[in-house]
Amino acid sequence: DANSAQAVQTHTNAINTALTAFNAALQTGTMADNHSHEGVKWTAWGDDVEEQTTLPTTNGHYYLVDHINPTEHRISAGAEVYLCLNGYHVTCADNNIYSVVRKLHIYDCTDVPGTVSGGDSTNGGTVYVGNTGTMTLHGGVLTASGTAQSGGVVYIAAGGTMEMHGGVITGGNATNYGGNVSNFGTFKLVGGTIEKGSTS
Repeated sequence: DANSAQAVQTHTNAINTALTAFNAALQTGTMADNHSHEGVKWTAWGDDVEEQTTLPTTNGHYYLVDHINPTEHRISAGAEVYLCLNGYHVTCADNNIYSVVRKLHIYDCTDVPGTVSGGDSTNGGTVYVGNTGTMTLHGGVLTASGTAQSGGVVYIAAGGTMEMHGGVITGGNATNYGGNVSNFGTFKLVGGTIEKGSTS
């Protein structure tokens, strides 16, 4: 009858409204409190113009809600930074993206992982792990669009440490050595994939 049809339509409209709000929240990052790894809630990063040109360097757990094009090319992770790519891409064509002097952890929790891609650099096309730095890769893809002298994607200085538990390192190019990874410190491979880079 008419009352039943109206009730069904009202219910359908309510569902559509809720779905629209849900999808909007996903797009804007307003569901930040729902993003977590191992029971820890993470903070959205990249939902304003300023954050889209830099990366977090202070203590905390962050996840991307947009693509990032850093203008601060050598960002020192002077604290302990946990970063989930969340399927988004971090791209810098001019230099490496993270210069790690303390601790950096990179994750990705999506089916189609995000990437971190640096460019031309002296050492470490994408990530430079300094002599007091520790980097842990759990997911995502580290790659590079340019050429480094050593360590096309990752350079680990003497005293620096990197552990790889997942993710992929690929696409590096170096003029001297270490097409993808150049290691003068400590490198521990637990999981993930390192593809062959190139040297010239």
